[in-house]
Amino acid sequence: MIARSGRNSRSGSSSDGDVKQPVQSVPSLGFAPHVAVCITPLYGRPMRPPRPNAPIFAATAAGACAAAALASCTLDSEGLGATSQPGDASVEGAGGAAGGGGLDGAAGSDGPAGSAGAAGIGGHGGDSGSAGADGSAPDAACPSYLLLCDDKCVDPGVDPAHCGACDNACAVAQVCVGGACVTQCGAGATLCDGACVDINIDPANCGGCGKACPQGEACVAGACTLVCVGGSSLCDGACVDLQSDPANCGVCGTACASNAICLAGACAPLCPGMVLCGESCADLETDEGNCGACGVVCKSVESCTDGVCRSPASCREALDHDPAAPNGVYALDLDGPGPQAPFDAYCDMTFLGGGFTLALNLDTSDGHATWWGDPLWTTNATHGEAASALLQDFKSEAYNGMIGASEILVVVHQEGARVGYKRFLKINGATLLSHMNGGDNTLIGVAVIDSDIASITPQERVVRLSTQLYANHCVATGGGCTSGTAGSPDGDRLGSHEATPSNNVGGGLGNWHDIHYCCTGQTYAGMSCAGGAFRTTSEAQGGWGTCYTGTTPGFFGTDTFGPSTNACSNVTCGNAAWSSSNGIEYDFAVYLR
Repeated sequence: MIARSGRNSRSGSSSDGDVKQPVQSVPSLGFAPHVAVCITPLYGRPMRPPRPNAPIFAATAAGACAAAALASCTLDSEGLGATSQPGDASVEGAGGAAGGGGLDGAAGSDGPAGSAGAAGIGGHGGDSGSAGADGSAPDAACPSYLLLCDDKCVDPGVDPAHCGACDNACAVAQVCVGGACVTQCGAGATLCDGACVDINIDPANCGGCGKACPQGEACVAGACTLVCVGGSSLCDGACVDLQSDPANCGVCGTACASNAICLAGACAPLCPGMVLCGESCADLETDEGNCGACGVVCKSVESCTDGVCRSPASCREALDHDPAAPNGVYALDLDGPGPQAPFDAYCDMTFLGGGFTLALNLDTSDGHATWWGDPLWTTNATHGEAASALLQDFKSEAYNGMIGASEILVVVHQEGARVGYKRFLKINGATLLSHMNGGDNTLIGVAVIDSDIASITPQERVVRLSTQLYANHCVATGGGCTSGTAGSPDGDRLGSHEATPSNNVGGGLGNWHDIHYCCTGQTYAGMSCAGGAFRTTSEAQGGWGTCYTGTTPGFFGTDTFGPSTNACSNVTCGNAAWSSSNGIEYDFAVYLR
């Protein structure tokens, strides 16, 4: 192989030969001492030259380097441009080849002129080689894994100035990875899908790129962990309330003893004398939310007594227990734990401060006449339904058994719509039934507390005029109202002296005037009948009819035990011949408080 001169002297001219011969490969193994010999490639790559920056050449002829598998090449002693050697004479007598120019080198100085080629056999000598040009960077190809960029071989896979291709420079904050510019992450961050993330806390890349946590979990220290909400804390893989969890009381792992509970984050004795219901200690004897057993809730007006939800004994007690209780029907238990069963009662929870229990209602036009002789006044019998108490004749268990009331309220109304009232101070706490069985003229209301009578018609007397209230008010004209069989008194089950200023023209509730006048052989409320027609047997106001004086107010509504004929005559037995309706529809309600 013939060594080349510099870039500008690729073919030398013969100094003394006239004919230029073509350069041919020389098969001979004889080489001049300064000819460069190529290194045998190892593992598919050319080996480095012995000295830095020395040019590398590939053998083109099947020469001695390849044949002998040499491990190095010999360069000229100057390391600059190589001088051409005289050409060997050709076998055919051809002229010697021109001396090659100096080898390309890094900034080498001009090489000396080549010697004239030796004369070939029968031919002219070769031309003298011209001076080698200045040495420059090699233009030989870089190894397959490098690129020649700016006269240098670079690795495009990692070089940030030539990333993937020459002059493709990465940005300041980027690095070249695999021939692509990527973001350079700071300390503690990892590049995942083009973004720098902290794989210790990133739920989308928890512990590594692409490792996403399930919904409801967070990334903690590179591991997906359950997220606790609502003030709970994560303890051993579970969310717990450190304020109440006996296994993790106050802090994770702090367990309370078997005879203790966790209250407000601290272990406490397990409900001494009480029972643990849910997270709270309860006294099952008195706790209205856990009465007798956990979860048994009493009604708003009930109390828990001895582990049993007890109905109040009165509407006043119910209102005291629940000040927001509205008007309506409530179960009352008059004797508490005693044998008497609770009953439904109508309670007025708003009028005059509320807490009034309805004991009696007289609807004067419902077809039922609660006159003097009706046994409802003096027996334990009850009548009507609490749900419709103000729309019909009604007698409650409160009439028979309520004790301790200090007030009695009489209300004039029309099917529940109040017209007026009068409230009395009750003489004692006895029941209305006991008052009614106390004989003639038994005082119940000793004084008027307050009243509203402005809208009540002047024909009404017992509420509008009374200053006291009596049971079995009896105006005697011989005999008594509740005892004896003779005489003919006027009687009202509830009345007053002011309502009856004179005989036969008074008024009250539960009327029978001229007792003893009725059909022969009959008996009512212990009175025997002397014959003839009833005089008056109305439910309310019991005044005689207009046939008697022309100015008597008559009775309210239409209910009368003996049908009214307004005849002022005894000709028809069984009728109330001396009475008439005044045409006014008033009803009367009696409350206790």
